[in-house]
Amino acid sequence: MCVHIAGDAALVAGVRRTLRGVLTDWGVTELVEDMELIGSELVGNAVRHGSGLGVGVLLAAQDNLVLLEVSDGTAGQPAERHADNEDEDGRGLLIVRALAKDYGWRANDRGGTTIWATLPLPTRRAGS
Repeated sequence: MCVHIAGDAALVAGVRRTLRGVLTDWGVTELVEDMELIGSELVGNAVRHGSGLGVGVLLAAQDNLVLLEVSDGTAGQPAERHADNEDEDGRGLLIVRALAKDYGWRANDRGGTTIWATLPLPTRRAGS
């Protein structure tokens, strides 16, 4: 699944629905809640802090992992913040780090940033 969306915060809910639909179609419903939260945080950050060139979203299954990539047009390394208890935001990448098997970032070919996160595909037992 690959989607390109305009930089609009209202579209985060649409990305969540799309992630849920694709993961359900793939038969890995046990990943839906974590991937929706990871996707919401990454897409929300891209919309909030991106350059207005839109946001690209890629979801792929590879090497026993589900990979989510979110790209925007803003260059630079995303930074984890350490929010105070009273802060209403600033915990997104900490949430991603806590839920994902792995995550990171790279410069993309649009002069911006792609941040990615993976979740392990569940191991299926014979007969399940």
